[in-house]
Amino acid sequence: MVNRQKKMMNRKIFLRILLDLILLFAVIQNWWIIAVVLACVNCWLFSCNFEIIVIGFFYDVLFRVISASSPVSYVGTILSTGIFVASNAIAKIIRR
Repeated sequence: MVNRQKKMMNRKIFLRILLDLILLFAVIQNWWIIAVVLACVNCWLFSCNFEIIVIGFFYDVLFRVISASSPVSYVGTILSTGIFVASNAIAKIIRR
């Protein structure tokens, strides 16, 4: 029984790392639609995933078109934080 749980944990860790790498690649390539979908999937499948907020910050740093003093220049970070908060709230309600 312990080996089965260990295998499941290893699969979840592998899947999480794989999804994060694909998400990072999508952000670097500026495929924002794929990045948003993967961010939502990642938030839904795994609890406590702060890497979504970091990915949004990377997106802002890489593709900022407005000056850094404007709040509009942090749309990626704001959007990723919103995805994180909303998906965690919905997951807690559904998983009761």
